[in-house]
Amino acid sequence: MRLLFVLVPFLLAGCTASDSGTSSHLGVEFLLRPGQQMSITGEDLTIKFKSVSNDSRCPADAACLSAGNAVINLDLSKTGNAPSPVQLNTEGSANLPDSAEYLNYTIRITGLQPSPKVDATIAQSEYIAKFIVTSSTVVGGNYAQCDGHSPGTSDSSPEVTQAVSTLVPSAAMVNCTGKQSFEVEGRTVYLVIVPYGQKNDCPSGCFSSEVCAVVDGPNTLLYSGAWYGGSERPLSIPPDCPELGAAEYGDTIQGCTNQPAGFSHVVTQTAAFQDFKQTQGGSGSFRFCFW
Repeated sequence: MRLLFVLVPFLLAGCTASDSGTSSHLGVEFLLRPGQQMSITGEDLTIKFKSVSNDSRCPADAACLSAGNAVINLDLSKTGNAPSPVQLNTEGSANLPDSAEYLNYTIRITGLQPSPKVDATIAQSEYIAKFIVTSSTVVGGNYAQCDGHSPGTSDSSPEVTQAVSTLVPSAAMVNCTGKQSFEVEGRTVYLVIVPYGQKNDCPSGCFSSEVCAVVDGPNTLLYSGAWYGGSERPLSIPPDCPELGAAEYGDTIQGCTNQPAGFSHVVTQTAAFQDFKQTQGGSGSFRFCFW
């Protein structure tokens, strides 16, 4: 992947986090420029991007034997705790890690732009870095579905509220919510995850019903869902996945002949969405949307 002729740079085009905002959420990517800082809502945690140093990344207009590395210098602070300077690396190797621990948080760099060019110097003011913060503190004990997400309905943003009201049965308790934004065709579209209802198999490893939705303006489309009990069946089933319309237990990814409308929304075909899906792997905070 790092040999000879092709170096694939980190692409921030298509990443929809704002580089001018002041607050974000656990599990949601955000952009910062040197000198800017971001607060994590509900955590009293602040990330300040100080500078980029030792930028030895392979120029975009050169052929390199390795991708090279850039060092990202941060200050992390949380109310009531000592602040900590942190260095992250774009290389992401064992010796040059792209993540660091602070208290019960993990911060990771997931992109840095612009890419270097031969015979050109990047000013500090030109850098834009993409980060994500997660927490090892889970909601409700060993409840992995809510790891890194906002507890309950504490996120009252329109897209989250819309997903809950459209898909989650009114009698079910919302356990947590999370969202990720994408740009497509000049507008912002969100992937929202909502674990809800009764927790099962606690304390050994809690799990619950959940929906993942694509929220595009006034439209909320089910992307995937799983439920454990007929009273927790998502409100869009049927007509989404009519074969599971009467199922006490269901999983749209495994049980639907034709996947729900959100599964084929135009945003799912974008490079940003596909990259995000791949990064979730086996431990990302949105991984349950894709199983």
